[in-house]
Amino acid sequence: MDWWLASILLMLPVLLLLAMGMPIAFAMGTIGVVGLVLVGGPTQIYSVGTWTYGTVNNFILIALPLFVFMAELMGTTGLTDAVYSALEKWLRRLPAGLGVASIAGCAAFAAASGVSVACAAAMGRVAIPTMLDRGYDKKLACGTIAAGGTLGILIPPSVPLILYASVSEESIGRLFMAGFIPGFMMAAIFSVYLMGVAMLRPGMIPRITEGVSWRERMVALPTMLPLVLLVVAVLGSMYLGVATPTEAAAVGCVLVIAMAAIRGRLRFSALRPALMSTVETTSFILLIVASIIVFGYLLGILHIPQELSQWVIGLGLSKWVVLWMIIGIYFILGMFIDPVSIILLSTPVFLPIIKALGFDPIWFGILLVLNLEVALITPPVGMNVYVIAGQVQRYGITMWDVFRGIAPFVVLLLIGMAIIMVFPQIVLWLPNTMR
Repeated sequence: MDWWLASILLMLPVLLLLAMGMPIAFAMGTIGVVGLVLVGGPTQIYSVGTWTYGTVNNFILIALPLFVFMAELMGTTGLTDAVYSALEKWLRRLPAGLGVASIAGCAAFAAASGVSVACAAAMGRVAIPTMLDRGYDKKLACGTIAAGGTLGILIPPSVPLILYASVSEESIGRLFMAGFIPGFMMAAIFSVYLMGVAMLRPGMIPRITEGVSWRERMVALPTMLPLVLLVVAVLGSMYLGVATPTEAAAVGCVLVIAMAAIRGRLRFSALRPALMSTVETTSFILLIVASIIVFGYLLGILHIPQELSQWVIGLGLSKWVVLWMIIGIYFILGMFIDPVSIILLSTPVFLPIIKALGFDPIWFGILLVLNLEVALITPPVGMNVYVIAGQVQRYGITMWDVFRGIAPFVVLLLIGMAIIMVFPQIVLWLPNTMR
């Protein structure tokens, strides 16, 4: 059977099951198991458990629940609120100072978490009501936090980069360092855009005239020190080669627990929801990992990734044309599939093509995550938009308002992708200097 015909026969039932409302993990797993039985006989079923367990039982993936727990605990113990309050005092007098403080808060939360939805939820809870009270345009306020939350998967630590590393067999530490500069570059681009809107369209972002004394700023400064310490401990230990990402994640969890205890916020009422959310998120991700491993093994037996790679290279197209074709496919996938599934499903297919074309897989990983950031805020499966829309219903703001608010930020993310394509050293410089 030709590889393209086999691909169609595999993907059609998967799409049909998804259209019927079946979760992607069960859709991919079901078609994977049925396909293996049809191709290799009933004995293939005995190997499914071995493959999935061997993949999930991975030291790299231990970092996943640790970083998720760290993010959840930061939100439930109020560390995010304290950091945002301090940033607002320091940045208030800038044009769009409150919006810039919100983006900075998202970046700070992202640098100690790795989960985009958690970042958007935590910052939306404290930032959006304040922005609306200060007269910000409701669409712009919601779009700012929804887009700022996407920084959670680009600025290290990043859960999608952990999954990309596990599939591509690249270094998590190098991928984390590769995302550091692009992440803060996007935060700067978002901030410059907000300041431009404040100066050109003051009706959307009123100028705050209330001053802040230097005494108030200095009093607020110590509240940011715990987060700075956390970021230095987690990222610094990986950069210097002192700890693996998994060990750094464990250190980060211990530090967050210690900080919460020192501030008197380590209560069971805060710990229990953080633990439950961590279990739910991790189980959801690992279930998808297990199902896509089965489906991916079936693709390998049918030689679909290898045949696709050879076919694309044989077209004789420019490598940049092929890259933009892949980006276009990711953009379409992001409208219907969550980022975790996109990484696990597409990386084994597209990465051989990327390597054959001479692109750096670390650089491609960051480009992929930027593409996933767009997916998090575009309809119909823009998870950050749904999170923000759920928080602002009481203000009479609809989901359509939120989608309209994120439109400029989608353009800004695409500009960021173009910059990284033209200047790949923005991504590769820092990983090349680490131990």
